[in-house]
Amino acid sequence: MNDENKFQNKILVSPLHYSLIKNKGSEFYWARKFYEYSEKIYAKRIQFITGASQINNKTIINLNIFNKYKMDVSLKKVFLFYIKTTFATIKYLDKNTKILHHFLPFQIGKSFNIVGILTNKRLIIGPIQLSLTFLDHDLSRKNIMGFKKENKKFTYHIEKIILLMIGPIINVLSYLTLKKADKLIVISENTKQFLLKQKIPAKKIEIIPPGIEISLYGPNKFKNNKKLKIISTGLLLERKGFDYAIRAIAEIVKLDKNIELTIVGDGPQKNKLQELVEKLNISNYVKFTGYVEHNQIPKLYAESDIFVSMSKSESWGQMYIEAMASHLPVIASKNNGSTSIVKDNFGFLIGQEDYKKLAELILYLKKHPKLFKQYSKNARNEVENNYDWKIIMKKYEKIYEELLG
Repeated sequence: MNDENKFQNKILVSPLHYSLIKNKGSEFYWARKFYEYSEKIYAKRIQFITGASQINNKTIINLNIFNKYKMDVSLKKVFLFYIKTTFATIKYLDKNTKILHHFLPFQIGKSFNIVGILTNKRLIIGPIQLSLTFLDHDLSRKNIMGFKKENKKFTYHIEKIILLMIGPIINVLSYLTLKKADKLIVISENTKQFLLKQKIPAKKIEIIPPGIEISLYGPNKFKNNKKLKIISTGLLLERKGFDYAIRAIAEIVKLDKNIELTIVGDGPQKNKLQELVEKLNISNYVKFTGYVEHNQIPKLYAESDIFVSMSKSESWGQMYIEAMASHLPVIASKNNGSTSIVKDNFGFLIGQEDYKKLAELILYLKKHPKLFKQYSKNARNEVENNYDWKIIMKKYEKIYEELLG
């Protein structure tokens, strides 16, 4: 099949995501990079439906549901997003459309696609990830990274009741969507195994992890005779386990004061974490940057030596890959995301609350610079070989070619 006829039939990506926002991490970054590469590869053969966009392009159907410069998420707007994307999908799903691709958001048991269930078009779902397993105050509405602030407890409880009532219906629709799909793109082996247990045929499932623009991440400079710089990034939520990283620093300072932990991010746990630092008397060894735009994070990685995450639950973990691309060895607590990404030739996986083991491993790497350098090299190689967006997009292209026949 020559390039002229290769994608003669149209591909409709709906929804692409809530929004195409610059300088945001995780899913927003995946959606934006997927759009940028796909738009170049498939040109006029592809269209995207999204809730908000900063990009003016005739391939994008912008529904103007969310603020295009920040994510003003609320339950009301999420419902509106599903309704409007459903009608927009019906409108743009014409006779030339061969493939409907539901890109994001899609969480098993929580997301669905009515048009995908009913249409006779080839259906792709994904990237699919497992739902988070650690539920706590992370649901509190704080004005962090542009998310909508909601202080009314009454409104919060009403929303919770609504979700409990419609949850079983959504779960059934989610399962029907998965059963109907021709291809399910999952981000990890853990997600694949979960789907297999749900009696989803293995031939439908393809593992394609989210990619990274590795050219943005450069090498770090490890020196064994200076202060060792540890970095930990993410929203400051209870499940992220930043308190255990702080406690590890307190253990290390008892033995070696040439250490510094930089916590990058903002969130509802910030005050508690700062109070813990004061209580442990390690203010000189821990600094908080506050919220940092995603495009500024590579610079912080480049200034660091080791990446640490004590998160209790991650469905993926883009921060691990970003750190690895920056030549950083990784020490992470075990969760769905870390066990899918971190390998023993460039990092360590430890118990979720084992801050003493974390302290021990940090000191171990500091005392063994040759091992550190090898881990640093291996981390970068892992990203170059498996997570470069160019590699990732070839996998998507292969699936499109297969379904287009």
